[in-house]
Amino acid sequence: MEQKMTYVAALALAIEAVQDEAVKEKLIALKAAQEKRATRKPRVNTAKLELADRAVEIMEAGVKYRAKDLADMLDVTTQKLAPAMKVAVDAGKVEKVVEKRVTFYQLAEEGEE
Repeated sequence: MEQKMTYVAALALAIEAVQDEAVKEKLIALKAAQEKRATRKPRVNTAKLELADRAVEIMEAGVKYRAKDLADMLDVTTQKLAPAMKVAVDAGKVEKVVEKRVTFYQLAEEGEE
């Protein structure tokens, strides 16, 4: 099976092929930076987390909320609310439901996690 060609793999091949020590040194440093980047965990903005938590706190079980209604309740724009709700959905706290091109959010049921 053929391995996927990543930047790290490509740099490793280039390091083997290059004769010039100065170029090789730069490629090694670049490869180390790429390896570090590949293992880094994605960061979540604390403002998004706080907004997601606030949204979960005001939501009632069994009620579907339109994104605009939630944004109005939290006194934020829908553009600020959307990424926060993605965090809540990814965490399993909230479900995203799309009906007739309208997005609704509702609290996740306890048994689904």
